[in-house]
Amino acid sequence: SLSEALKVNKTLREINLSCNLKIGDEGSIALAEGLKINRSLEKLILSACGISRVGAEALAECFKKNSTLSTLHMEYNPIGKSGVKALLRDKPALDLRLEYNSIPQDVAQEAVDDFIKDSDPLHTSFELENKKI
Repeated sequence: SLSEALKVNKTLREINLSCNLKIGDEGSIALAEGLKINRSLEKLILSACGISRVGAEALAECFKKNSTLSTLHMEYNPIGKSGVKALLRDKPALDLRLEYNSIPQDVAQEAVDDFIKDSDPLHTSFELENKKI
């Protein structure tokens, strides 16, 4: 599985799995397990993969052990408020893209406010397009 391959990989720097709706939460949980051990992957693109807050929270949890992943694209996934908050909380130096998720306007505003207030100076990018902030 990809999760097992990530555990032993020492050369792969970027994976783009966009538009794979079968990944969903189950796949993102498995990816998170592999990423807890991986020390080479720098960019993971999971746009339009059917990932909800459950998968986003699993990915956020893996960031406590993974220091190399610096870019995560999760556009077009219904991750919701808790998914956004978990991703922002657990990976301060992440280029994070969350455009076109099912995030209500008030949640988007709260996420931006929290990001600005609590952000680590190393946090380089947070994109939340298509919202009136």
